Amino acid sequence: MIGVKNAFATGLDLSSHGKTPPFAFYKACIDYLKFSLGRFHTQGRGNTGRLRPLVSDIPGDLKIVNDIDAMLDKSEKEITILSSAMERYARAQDTGQSAFEEAGRRYIAFYGSTFVRRKDPAQHIIARHFDDEEYWRLTDDFTKTSIATEQRLFNAVMSAAPEGVSAEWSPQ
Repeated sequence: MIGVKNAFATGLDLSSHGKTPPFAFYKACIDYLKFSLGRFHTQGRGNTGRLRPLVSDIPGDLKIVNDIDAMLDKSEKEITILSSAMERYARAQDTGQSAFEEAGRRYIAFYGSTFVRRKDPAQHIIARHFDDEEYWRLTDDFTKTSIATEQRLFNAVMSAAPEGVSAEWSPQ
């Protein structure tokens, strides 16, 4: 996900310097991000749902779980805003680019201010209640289908990427 987010940010930067990426690149980035974030949100909600009953009487830990849910709410809102901007851009490519790119920059700023600074805030809570094997068994949603879908979406990003934009693929 980070590779495509970074490729998208590079595309936005290119555009601000007069080298607008093709619509297909932006569309592929959003399709990939929506898919990856959908899985991330589902996994996060599952985790907070499992943790909440275990920490309901520990105020500090409950606050962390509630904060994660609030972050997931914000993330879902932000990807919805970006997706809606993409839909408008798709309907009016000659006039929708600017608003889409503005939404894209907003999303990149959100990502940097939220995901980067919130690295694994519940790890100590998880470690207290689950061993590594049990935790990954509960949260792992990798399937052959999800990996194939993510690979197909990543390939679409890279095949539409303008010169100067690159990313490495690793299944999320």
